[in-house]
Amino acid sequence: FVSSITPEVLDTTGGQIVTITGTNLGPSYAVDTPPTVALRYGNYSASNCTIARPYELVTCYSVAGVAVDHGITLQVGAHVFSGHAGLALRYAVPVLQSLSSAAAVGNSSESRGGGAPTAGDAGALGSAGNPDVDLHGHGFGQDLRDFAAFYGPPGDELRYQAVGCTWLQQDRAVRCRHSAGRGAQLRWRVRVGGQLSGVLKSAETHYAAPSITGLVWHGLSDGNITELDTRGNEPFEIRGDNFGPLVTDSAIRVTYGPAGTE
Repeated sequence: FVSSITPEVLDTTGGQIVTITGTNLGPSYAVDTPPTVALRYGNYSASNCTIARPYELVTCYSVAGVAVDHGITLQVGAHVFSGHAGLALRYAVPVLQSLSSAAAVGNSSESRGGGAPTAGDAGALGSAGNPDVDLHGHGFGQDLRDFAAFYGPPGDELRYQAVGCTWLQQDRAVRCRHSAGRGAQLRWRVRVGGQLSGVLKSAETHYAAPSITGLVWHGLSDGNITELDTRGNEPFEIRGDNFGPLVTDSAIRVTYGPAGTE
């Protein structure tokens, strides 16, 4: 019977000594007749398992992995032991430490640019997305199928998901592309094996501010604006750049007047 296993939280890169204690776990054997000693947790198999103390203690080495709630099964010779309900291993939560991007602002030593975004800001990201962002930290895992990166305004950091992620360094650095979107003060977090990192607050990215290039009034043969009906409800088109992807009209606010801010 397996009574405990330590540590319960594993490094995503593997290589940690895992200690299993219990009762009737089997005797030690001569070198020329070793028993089969194997620890399986979830979909992972530990390596180099040995009986460290007859009947009571087995040691193994963890392998690289991600996620949580990996139930354990220990095999010693022909005997298979399971831990009590709730006894499981999990891998550490990912940590996002910094980012670097042409669309980054903030006080991170990894970020470039700075200041408030403007329509002409060279560091601003067009609403169509795609410029790269490099994410640095640890606990990112070994397989990008387990990895996802998200960003959005404060309180809604999962609004957008980055695309096209590739490794810069397994477990520690990933390069992704922004998806189409809009807005500023966009903060990042990552998800690995279902576990979310904390929000990175030391650096942010932003999309370019919208710009208007022209107005077209419906119902006019040449589209030129002359007079507005004081009763309103006249349809017109606003044309320009960086308006963002299609959304409901509640996400768009248009003002007009002598200064354009009334």
